[in-house]
Amino acid sequence: MLTRKGIGLEAFNTLSMRKAEYLLYQCCSSVTWCHSVALQRPYTDRDDLLDYAENELSAMSDQDVDRVFTENTRSRGATVQPHVLARRAEIALMNRRRIEALLGPVDGYPIW
Repeated sequence: MLTRKGIGLEAFNTLSMRKAEYLLYQCCSSVTWCHSVALQRPYTDRDDLLDYAENELSAMSDQDVDRVFTENTRSRGATVQPHVLARRAEIALMNRRRIEALLGPVDGYPIW
């Protein structure tokens, strides 16, 4: 579960490395992935961030994918996917949804 939602891309780009990695770890529990995605900032748009995050996921070893999948699915009682490609696809979908929740709406929230 994310502790911060809807912070927007601009705010995400300006976070300290430590805070960005912390928030990204809530999306994907791989320290290496979080560091790489945070280090690549600033992102020009949401798609840039989502594409880079997915590419970094593709670069993860099968062992890292197994660990991340197990950690991210244990709490919701999911069954382990038999093939690493299925696990990668599941993690990619979870990451995308969590990053989108972290950033919030594309146009941001209305200012009252």
